[in-house]
Amino acid sequence: MSRVRNFFFASLSLAALVMLISAFFSLALTPAQALAEMFVSKTVFSENELFSLAEGSIFPAGNTSPANGDAVAVEGFAVTASQPGDRFVFYANATHSLYAFGDSGKLEMSVKLCEYPELEPAVPFIAGIAASKSGNIIVYDSSNFKVSVFSAELKKIKTYPATSRGGQSFGTPALIRAHGDDGISFFDMDNARTVFITPDSRAAAAEEQSESLISASDGFAFSFSGGTLEISHRKNGDGKFSTFGLSHFSGQVVKANFIGKAAGKSYFFSVTTRKFDLISTYLMEADLHGTVTACSTIAPDVNCERSFGISMAPSGRLVGLKKYGPRYSVVEYRKTSRTGDE
Repeated sequence: MSRVRNFFFASLSLAALVMLISAFFSLALTPAQALAEMFVSKTVFSENELFSLAEGSIFPAGNTSPANGDAVAVEGFAVTASQPGDRFVFYANATHSLYAFGDSGKLEMSVKLCEYPELEPAVPFIAGIAASKSGNIIVYDSSNFKVSVFSAELKKIKTYPATSRGGQSFGTPALIRAHGDDGISFFDMDNARTVFITPDSRAAAAEEQSESLISASDGFAFSFSGGTLEISHRKNGDGKFSTFGLSHFSGQVVKANFIGKAAGKSYFFSVTTRKFDLISTYLMEADLHGTVTACSTIAPDVNCERSFGISMAPSGRLVGLKKYGPRYSVVEYRKTSRTGDE
């Protein structure tokens, strides 16, 4: 009788082990991916709202207000330095204006980019704005193919053309970022290439590259296949990239960006994945040797109509802008827990 009982319990244990192994492999995760998923679940970046603005409260009275008094959507967002704290710069195409807010959400200044847009060759369309390392605001007018540079106080410094050496124009831009000193880079979606525009060259230098290399000007390049993301780093000025790190995700990686470097101790990246219909954004921190020290998902928010990405402010904070109906929320991402020792 005892032999039958022992055999019965042994069979149950074996069945349970088989079910556990089957469940593990049904997730279609490699051991490295499973480890990454466990690592992700233990690391948390939480959102802390710095301030919020209603569409109607963003625009002051005067020539930077919409003529009909209607609320106007923000189309660009960048962060530059202020004394004290950071300065958050918004752009609205409907008014062709930049608006700068302080840490408290108080409007500090605004400027109209084009007093007479009807006199331009084409109606100005600002495809995006970015903050350079020097703290200037870079504005790209994709309708008139020109780049304007403003100081952190929204004073215009210069404007230069944005056409290729052969005189050809560029296609629909995406992922606009600052490049070098007062230049920009973006992904030309119509021609599947990364474009670098600098004021010194007097013409834009276009390179046939994949979208994954959009951050090459920051010294990082990305390549991804399925759930595997490979990050390469260009440490020297020789233009050569070497493997920096390898990460695995359960979803398919569709985009990766370099965010910034924190106090000389670590790098931050954002990674976007797709798993069936679920789009997830990861915040990832790596040390100077490429070892991932923190990585977690930012919980999807069904009420968020649009996210303007994540930036590293001059103060070192990770910040972003989100739109919730008629309200815009400036948020800070804080690491509230991590794996291993605190």
